[in-house]
Amino acid sequence: MIAEIYPSIFKKRYPKDDRKPDQQDAYCVSRWLTEMGERGFLERYFDPPLTDDERKVADLEGWILGIM
Repeated sequence: MIAEIYPSIFKKRYPKDDRKPDQQDAYCVSRWLTEMGERGFLERYFDPPLTDDERKVADLEGWILGIM
């Protein structure tokens, strides 16, 4: 599986502590994925509620994981 995720979606949810910007990007995405998986919510992000037209576009172009 290949997933496109924009760290900026999650960046402000988690304290930066002493991480550099690239480290924070990786950390916040990893933490969000872990939390959603533990809560049983991750599956819904792989099958977002899209209209038929939106699904056709998403099937061709994809969508950003974390956006519903």
